[in-house]
Amino acid sequence: MLKKFSIITAASAALAVMVSAPAHATTIIFDQIGDGTPTLDGSNPADQDFEPAFDSFDVTMIDDFEANIPITLVGADAVFSANNVSNATQWNVGIFSSPTAASTSLIGDVAHAFVNPGDVTITTGFNTNGEVLVEIPIDLLLTDPGTYWLGIYPTLDFSPFGQSFVSLSSLADDTPDNSFFANPGNGFGLGTVANCTNNFGSPCNVAYRLEAVSQAVPEPASLLGLLGVGAIGATSLKRKQKQDK
Repeated sequence: MLKKFSIITAASAALAVMVSAPAHATTIIFDQIGDGTPTLDGSNPADQDFEPAFDSFDVTMIDDFEANIPITLVGADAVFSANNVSNATQWNVGIFSSPTAASTSLIGDVAHAFVNPGDVTITTGFNTNGEVLVEIPIDLLLTDPGTYWLGIYPTLDFSPFGQSFVSLSSLADDTPDNSFFANPGNGFGLGTVANCTNNFGSPCNVAYRLEAVSQAVPEPASLLGLLGVGAIGATSLKRKQKQDK
């Protein structure tokens, strides 16, 4: 008579333990929006991917944030001054290694998300200034801890929808007033990257927010322990099979 055995290999034992681990909670890791009251009305910088005829004006505001452990970014929010952004054909979330990187291309050199507007939530009348909150779902992995730069902008035709302007905030979640106006084509004449404070005054923190989940990697010793458990289980099973023959 054939006897059925459940074979547990070292790899499957390790996988079973990791699969059963609880999911990491979503955490706000960067917030210069708050409840909306810190955002400022007026002197808001342009922030937009224009149609090809105006490519030299493509621009985004970038601001720095810290990632202390490997994380996956799952949400990116921004406040804009007007609801013309609801006509965007695409939303862009770029993660840059430096302002210099953003000065050459608005596609994030670290990571970039191209998001369908149908997946984006837009809340009008977000605060007393009548500004607009844009919430964008993303899935961007950052494996290396360090300082990164965030840019959020719509793809929006100037004709007929005009310009879109991102809001500035008095709430600083990293280095205060450490944001930049990135315009690789220099259509605005401020240079391919320009210091926000020098051109728009202070405070000059971009009204952005980021949500993330941590991506904890098992320590080598822990992984070896899991493999050891699997090996012991496999050895015991072999002995059992011999005794049953």
